[in-house]
Amino acid sequence: MSDTALLRPGVAIGQYPQQEDIRDSWLDKTAAEINGFFRQYSLGKRPQYWRFVKTVQQQAEEYSLHALEETELRTISDDCRRRLYSEGFLDELVARSFAIVREVATRRLGLRHHDVQLIGGYAVTLSGCGLSMLHSGSRLAPSSKT
Repeated sequence: MSDTALLRPGVAIGQYPQQEDIRDSWLDKTAAEINGFFRQYSLGKRPQYWRFVKTVQQQAEEYSLHALEETELRTISDDCRRRLYSEGFLDELVARSFAIVREVATRRLGLRHHDVQLIGGYAVTLSGCGLSMLHSGSRLAPSSKT
């Protein structure tokens, strides 16, 4: 243990002695950076998520949601809700509901969901996990679930 650790009160002496941090060499740091790069590259780009984003865009174009009036949008939303309850979370229905929510958010709030927020909502839908609002940019992501 180093001399500086002995000067700090309660570190070396006391009920819970703390061990000094292990210092990584430059080789360990470089290996960790390379490992992190490859993990991010391989795990960060999941094609199923980007296919889902394309499906959301296709659903919006298929129903031409931007041209619909509020009552027509409400009718499509109610129909989608009923089908989600009866048929379950099929990818097509989830994508349609996300496209509707994206259009409504664009109209009412003037903000459009980013593709990454759609991916976050889709991941939450698949896993069934809750979503915490830790970042200010994730305020629109929870509305994708409803």
